[in-house]
Amino acid sequence: MVSDKRKHILRQTFQYTGAVALIACTALIIAGFRSGSLPFMDDDYLEAVKEAEKEKPEQPTVEEPTDTEVSPPPVVETADTFISGLDRVGKSAVPSEGVYGSRSYLALRSLSELSLADGAELEVHMGYLTVKEDGKVAAVYDRSMKDVTALLNGCTVTCLRDASGRPVFTRGEEQLVLDNGALLPAEYDALSRSQGIDCETPYYYVSHSEKYKVFEENGKYGLLRTEDGETVIPAEYAAVYGESGGFAVAVGSDRSLYLYSADGELINGSYLASEVNDGTAVGYYFVKDGLTRACTEYGEEVVLRTDGSVFALPSGYKVAGYSDGALLLKGENGCGFMGSNGRWICDPDYADALPFCEGLAVVKNSDGLYGMIDLAGNTVIPCLFERLSSCSDGVIVAYTSTSGYCLINKLES
Repeated sequence: MVSDKRKHILRQTFQYTGAVALIACTALIIAGFRSGSLPFMDDDYLEAVKEAEKEKPEQPTVEEPTDTEVSPPPVVETADTFISGLDRVGKSAVPSEGVYGSRSYLALRSLSELSLADGAELEVHMGYLTVKEDGKVAAVYDRSMKDVTALLNGCTVTCLRDASGRPVFTRGEEQLVLDNGALLPAEYDALSRSQGIDCETPYYYVSHSEKYKVFEENGKYGLLRTEDGETVIPAEYAAVYGESGGFAVAVGSDRSLYLYSADGELINGSYLASEVNDGTAVGYYFVKDGLTRACTEYGEEVVLRTDGSVFALPSGYKVAGYSDGALLLKGENGCGFMGSNGRWICDPDYADALPFCEGLAVVKNSDGLYGMIDLAGNTVIPCLFERLSSCSDGVIVAYTSTSGYCLINKLES
């Protein structure tokens, strides 16, 4: 009787021998297949295999990258490349005066229509282009690039607009507007059209509501409702400004500032008006999105809500302008814009900026170059220019020392 140990050894021997035999048979079959000598591989079979090999598509050769291949450097945008990417404006195009929005775009306008001598400077004011040579006015062009130099001889463009929003010119005691190639008397009411600040503003900045009218009585000013002639603000103030956003602002002889509702309710009279009336006072005397600017007796700038409360500003920031519903805030480390909802429109990373005008704001980066953003914080013009004007009735003037001046128009699609 065979012991269990011997049975185990015999079983393993048979298994090993069988495996070796299986491997050997497999090797023989493979060798026979490659050589075509297996019994079933007759001439017909081998010919069919060759034909099948011929019909197989050739596989593309993949070249392995070598260490010597270098990716092209990224294209660095310059003022010239930005300008070259803009559409060109036709001679018949007239810039848009409205707020930059979803249907707006910027396009380049040729300066060939202007007489620009070497060293001449180009400025824009209230949409009119002024060419200066040696500091003197050499030519003036309107928004459609018509030469109006002769027409405006002896005239000075102001920061005022008539009831239709047209820029007002003065000539002596006359107040004039340019209309269809002719100078006409301006429909300008100094009481109702006064904007309180002496700087360029878009046409929509000044209240054009005909429902209210500023009136004078014994050298003082008030506001009345034109529908029934009822006094809304009594004639007790040194200045009153037209209704805006359902509210009106009055200023006393001591600079006290008073915020009224359009129904005549005094909401707040605890603050002061601006000490100056230049561009740094943009945001005073009118109400937009429920906010207006004011000043404390200590010279601190605040923003008033229409319920009389103070709009909370981020710590370390001061108001430098308020227009188009956007607060220009400046701090020690930079400036940026905040919406009337209290959210940043853009991070306060700019070295400097100007208030929004027509939905566009000039910004300055840390390299001292200027660009432009829209009310959503999107970059519309990259910071590539050494000079850049605010948008003026749809006209923007840009300058670099290498390329000179270029003229950009804001258009509607």
